[in-house]
Amino acid sequence: MFADIRNTGSPFPPPILMLSEGPVNRLECITAGIDLIYPLDDFRLALTHLSHFIQRRDSLLDLSPSTELPGTLVFPGRARGYVNRGKAFAIAYADIDRMKPFSDTYGPIRAGELIRTLSSTFVEAIQASPGKADAFHIGGDDFLMLCDADDVVTLCRHVVLEFEIRADKLYDPVDARRGYVELTDQRGRLHKAALVTLSIGVSPHFPQDPWILDRAIAVACEMKGVAKGQPGSYIAIDNRHKRRNWFTNDYH
Repeated sequence: MFADIRNTGSPFPPPILMLSEGPVNRLECITAGIDLIYPLDDFRLALTHLSHFIQRRDSLLDLSPSTELPGTLVFPGRARGYVNRGKAFAIAYADIDRMKPFSDTYGPIRAGELIRTLSSTFVEAIQASPGKADAFHIGGDDFLMLCDADDVVTLCRHVVLEFEIRADKLYDPVDARRGYVELTDQRGRLHKAALVTLSIGVSPHFPQDPWILDRAIAVACEMKGVAKGQPGSYIAIDNRHKRRNWFTNDYH
């Protein structure tokens, strides 16, 4: 019976909760595939445990296998938690400039190492921050960060500067010295691609603003596009409201 319940076609089937009116053989139940076993009288406690069980499972399923950071499943709930705090916060959207030339030159293994390098710079910056902050790996070389608004500039600067130092060390010495890699296209033409840099777009949110997740992400993405239009690493922060003039649009 329990095998039929779990036969959803997903590698991660739903958890099974059993409520019993009397004594049960817990070992047999666990062997049969039951995840949670509670007396019928503890119905409310059982549901609470089931809810937390599902949340933990979803959080684990959302972890990136390469960086061990949560991703898009967890992000909306975490963002809502920042909204509920009633404090100004910011969403930072980062990705690596010229990732493809790097990957084409050195292959997927070293490209994965570059992505993990960016992940570690986010984690270390957050650990050193006095305020609340969380990092997310949403796929490829794209990362999101939630943080207190007062800390976003400091955090982003830390990430950019540390990433540039560490990323340069992942190039072959000859490429690092000359500042570019050489690639040949399908027509046999030689191209030069500068060393990787980082573009970050920032979308601030204030307590008096209505919270629309898709809109906040769109603004961060828009700002990332602005950053990519600038030479080198760049942090572009949405400054379109006068009360946001405490932000700056560079990282030096």
